[in-house]
Amino acid sequence: MYHAYIAGMQAGPLYAFYHDNENGICQRVYERGRWSGALSAAMEAAPGFSVSLYGGVFYVFYKDAKGRAALISGDKAGYRRETVDNDATGHVCISKQGGMLTQLPFYTVKEDHFISCSVTSEGLTYKEFSYTTETEPQSVHIGSGVGDYSLIVTKERLHFLYLVKDRGKTRLIYKQRNPAGLTAGVVVWESASYSMGYGRAAESFGFCWLFAVRHRVYAAVMAGRDLLVSYSDDDGLNFAKPFKYLRKICDRPMKARYLTDMEMNENTFAACEVLVDEQAPSDVQVVPDIYPEFYLREFAPNRRSEQKDEPQPESPYWEGWYGQG
Repeated sequence: MYHAYIAGMQAGPLYAFYHDNENGICQRVYERGRWSGALSAAMEAAPGFSVSLYGGVFYVFYKDAKGRAALISGDKAGYRRETVDNDATGHVCISKQGGMLTQLPFYTVKEDHFISCSVTSEGLTYKEFSYTTETEPQSVHIGSGVGDYSLIVTKERLHFLYLVKDRGKTRLIYKQRNPAGLTAGVVVWESASYSMGYGRAAESFGFCWLFAVRHRVYAAVMAGRDLLVSYSDDDGLNFAKPFKYLRKICDRPMKARYLTDMEMNENTFAACEVLVDEQAPSDVQVVPDIYPEFYLREFAPNRRSEQKDEPQPESPYWEGWYGQG
């Protein structure tokens, strides 16, 4: 479950939702070059909550201290709160009929089509659903022994990045599902020196993260206190040797769920997650350095075609090859 959400609509600003122990679920708005102060949207909310975006409306699902389910819906104009007769835990998907689907976490492919992912003892799998699905879809197996994963969901492709422990080595693996099927795994990086973990220990992987900017697919992993970045310029067939990210990032980065009502594609910006500061969850890390239009694109979609062929940044964003082994 995500602890923070960054979300935005094409005709509106960016929003940040996160949980604060004193104020419950908080919301901030990014407008005119700055984030607003925090507004408590649900003071009584327990830490676990989810946010979805459909039809220009945000839906925030949560449970209060007594375990009662509630739903906040709204937009910039205001919010509406209602009690929900639902025992779901985790994320909730709002259908076009207003019903709630709980096969989650889910990622929208297009308006009436989405996928859900899960990590179990059998590994990382996903299922594809539509709002008219009447039978349980079959699970598609991506990888075994997965410790963490990230993905990009676009209309034509699913990109997967995941960490596995195999034969004494920790591997970062990339796969893609395209119209031709599921591709073979590409080992982006492997090391016998790092184990899978979720702290900031010098010899552990914290998480992996996948995003795309202007045709380039970025694969990143938190290795100890370093963020290592690799990239592919040939649609995931080959990845560059990982480099240490040089720009300053916060001391405690974490992944936040990224939501938008615009159609994602690899030509501009595509991600299901962004990095934020755990202590300031609206503070987005890394992406604004590589894609400066991140905070502007909600207002200027017509600029994208002009930018897609611009050269990708090299130095000073990263340096120093982290070798295999």
